[in-house]
Order: sequence, then structure tokens, then C-alpha cells
Amino acid sequence: MLFLSARPKTLLVGIAPIILGIGLAVSYNHKLNTPVFLLTIACTILMQIGTNLVNDFYDFKRGVDNKDRLGPKRFSAQGLQMQKLIHVSFILCFGLALLIGIILILKGGLLIATLGLLSIFFAYTYTGGPIPLSHYGLGELLAFTFFGPIAVIGTVYLQLSYLPIEVVIQSIAPGLLSAALMSVNNLRDRETDQENKKITIAVIVGKKNAKYLPIFLVNAHLLICC
Repeated sequence: MLFLSARPKTLLVGIAPIILGIGLAVSYNHKLNTPVFLLTIACTILMQIGTNLVNDFYDFKRGVDNKDRLGPKRFSAQGLQMQKLIHVSFILCFGLALLIGIILILKGGLLIATLGLLSIFFAYTYTGGPIPLSHYGLGELLAFTFFGPIAVIGTVYLQLSYLPIEVVIQSIAPGLLSAALMSVNNLRDRETDQENKKITIAVIVGKKNAKYLPIFLVNAHLLICC
């Protein structure tokens, strides 16, 4: 159950911008720092699993995930023991990500330290803490930022120790696609989110208008890719 609560099917969303960043870095440098690449992938996966577990834990606690929900099953509903296990697991994931992050900071310096600390902070506050950011219409923006520019820029900088301006532009593409996936999820959950006073863009603009957002984001992604 714990394995499924980590939502392994979603992990490619986090891995994809890392692979793009590696491809861009190799195109500039013509070589790959394999240990740094593997540490980057490991840190990313741990952060995403931690975020998924936080989401499972806190959305259940707040009553957002109930029996009427259409999305993937939330395992915090299985009882107190599972809730404790998920709570310990996301702390462990973030702790391990931080340890790996320290190694990457020694390689990348202040920029990587800043991106890493921001990633941990927003990974938790996305659904955790007193003001869960995903409950206030910020889901698409955060998906765009952290599964796009931050992931790609951080990966490239760790490989090159500098940042070509073209990379910043190219990092927008995976961010738009990640935001599109988030908008589809929020469209699916619109009714239960509205019932539980969770504010998303789909709730704000209504079901009819929300259908156009993923279409717009995917088309914008294709334009950047071209």
C-alpha cells in the first residue's frame, strides 16, 4: 500500500525535465557527469514521493479526499497505522533528499542551495502546513515552476557550472506540460474540491471554461518545442 501511495506512475513527470536538462547539458559540454546525474535523479524522485505522501496525508486529514473522489485511492483513509506510516515516510523522503541535496550543493553552490530549499519548502506546503498552497489556485503555477524551469535549470547548472540563456527558454516547455497535467487533475476533481472549499482554477472558472486550460497549455508547450 505504501508503494502505491507514493504514486509511482506520476514519477516520470519529475524525471522527464531532468532528462531534458541532461540532454541540453551534454549538447553544450559533450560529456556527462554520471554521479551528479544519478544523485540529481535520486533527489528528484525522493522529493516527488515525499510530496505525493504529504498530499495523501493532508488532503485526507482535511477531508478533501473522500469516498466520492474520482482520482487515485488515498491510503491515509486505511486507518491510523497507515497514516503514521505515511507521515514517517514523507519525513524520511525529505530527509534523504536533503542529505543528497547537500552533496549537490557542494557541487553547485548557492544557486543549487536556493533551488533545493525552495523545492523542499514548496513540496511540503503544497498540501501541508496551515496554508496549503494547492488549495488556493496555485497548483498549475507550482507544477509549471518546479517540473519545468527549476528542474531543468538546476540539472544543467550542476553539469555545466554555468547557465546558457537558451536553457531558461527551453525549460518552459516541460513546465507547461506539467501544468497541463495538473489542470486535467483539477478538472477531474472540480466537484469534490468545490464541495470541500478547495480553490483551484477549475473551481474558479467553472467546468466549461476549465476544459480549455489544458488545451492551451499543451499547445503552448508545442510552440516552445518548435
